[in-house]
Amino acid sequence: MSDANAKCFKCKDAVCTEDQLTCQNCKNPFHFMCVGQAESSFRKMSKDRKAGWKCIDCKDVKEKEQNKDKDNRNDQNKEKSKKESKNQERDAFNIEMKTMEENGNKLMDYLNSKFQSLENSIKDQKDDVIKALNLKVKELEEKLEERDQKIADLEDRMDFIENRSRISNVEIRNMPETKNEDVQFLVESIGHTLGISVKEGDIQIAHRVQNRDGSNKNRPIIAHLGSRYIRNKWLKQYKDYKRSGNLVANKINPNLPNSNIYIYEHVTIKTKLLLNEVRAYAKENGIKFVWVKDGMILIKRSESDRHVTKISTKREFETYKIHKNRNFQNV
Repeated sequence: MSDANAKCFKCKDAVCTEDQLTCQNCKNPFHFMCVGQAESSFRKMSKDRKAGWKCIDCKDVKEKEQNKDKDNRNDQNKEKSKKESKNQERDAFNIEMKTMEENGNKLMDYLNSKFQSLENSIKDQKDDVIKALNLKVKELEEKLEERDQKIADLEDRMDFIENRSRISNVEIRNMPETKNEDVQFLVESIGHTLGISVKEGDIQIAHRVQNRDGSNKNRPIIAHLGSRYIRNKWLKQYKDYKRSGNLVANKINPNLPNSNIYIYEHVTIKTKLLLNEVRAYAKENGIKFVWVKDGMILIKRSESDRHVTKISTKREFETYKIHKNRNFQNV
């Protein structure tokens, strides 16, 4: 018998109950032959198997969802691997610092024991013992100074390595934050506003990071671009754009407020703090230009000055201040 209301979803003809397969997911009825089932196979199908049957469209949707989940897991694994590698570098650095600190403590313990021995020494040998210990103290002080120098060198090197790892990144500041926003699409929109042709792969990943003061208002966006060349193109387009006016949020999205957007190289906190010091010094001493390029702080005293000084560490900055009338390092 045919159900007058049942029509095959594929051929649109009436379908009787005996020849009908109904999709478990979309609930649409089909002739068994319209979905590629042989009659002999169809007649042998159990009631449970018929009840669990799905049409090809619903199966495709499930497969696409599974593939998407697999891609997401792959991306998560890659990000996890990067974090683990960075953690391993940090752990190795911490171990070396701890070892050097322990060695320093051992040296100090040795020094204390020598002073204790001095108190128990024979008075006739007092002057010689004191002289020997003074020499040892000087030696230990030199070793401690050497240790401090090595620590500073390692910290500077770690900061350099971290800046190099960000060489393809830009930091976007003061971009208004909205609920359920697509940060990557937002970055693409900024690129289009700047006149950049954003191709697939140009933006590897984009995400917001915490403000230094812990607030959640307009958190900075970090965009990992495809290469250093692409990053430089973004910075140049931003600089060219600013010649005709500030980049504002409502030019990117009319629904956003009229707030200025800023794009910088993505550098470490240590470099940012040093940059603030250099800018304050430049303001006090009439130095006209201070900027960042490839994680390095650059100084140019005036428009006519042909020399550009490169500063990457606090020690280099201190040396520059001592010899400010000479070039520390020319680019």
